[in-house]
Amino acid sequence: DETLKRKTLDLLYKMTNPGNVVFISGKLMESLKSSTDEFLRTELVSRITELAERYAPDNKWFIVTMNAVFDLGGSLVRPEIAHNLMRLIAEGSGDDDEDADNELRRYAVTEYYDVLTKPDTPELFLQLVCWVIGEYSYVVEDIDVDELLGRLCDLADHPFEEEATRGYIISGMMKIVAQD
Repeated sequence: DETLKRKTLDLLYKMTNPGNVVFISGKLMESLKSSTDEFLRTELVSRITELAERYAPDNKWFIVTMNAVFDLGGSLVRPEIAHNLMRLIAEGSGDDDEDADNELRRYAVTEYYDVLTKPDTPELFLQLVCWVIGEYSYVVEDIDVDELLGRLCDLADHPFEEEATRGYIISGMMKIVAQD
C-alpha cells in the first residue's frame, strides 16, 4: 500500500540521527530507485540530500551519496545541492589539513572521470563534474590529460538543453590546459 510506504519513509526520515544516517539513507535510496511516482521521487531526493548534508559521517560518504542521488534523481536534484557539493570539494574539511583536502579532491576527480563516459548523465551533474575536473584534475597523477581532454571534447559535441552545460565543459577544458 502506497500510504503505508510513504508513512514508513516519513518515519525513517524523522528518526534519522548521526548514528543511523548511512542505513536510513540507503533505505531511502532503495525507494528512490524503485519508485515511479514523481512526487515521491522528488520528496525522496530532497530528504536524502537534507539528511546527507546534516548528518554525513564524512566528506567521502557525502560525495558518494550525492553522486547516487544525481544518478537516480536526475533532474529532480535542486541546483543548490550541486553548489553545496562544489563548495565542499573546494573548501575541504575546513581544517588546515591540505593533504586530506587534496585526497578528497583526488577521490572526486577519479569518480567524476568515469562519469564523463556515462550516457544520459543529468546536465546539472555534468556541470558539477566538469567544474570539479577543471579545478582539480591536477591533483590526480594517473589520469592522462589527453584522454581527459578527449572525453570532454566528445561530451561537448552532445546536444544539451542548457547552453551553460557546454560552457562548463569548455571552461573545464581551458582550466586543464592552463594547468598542464
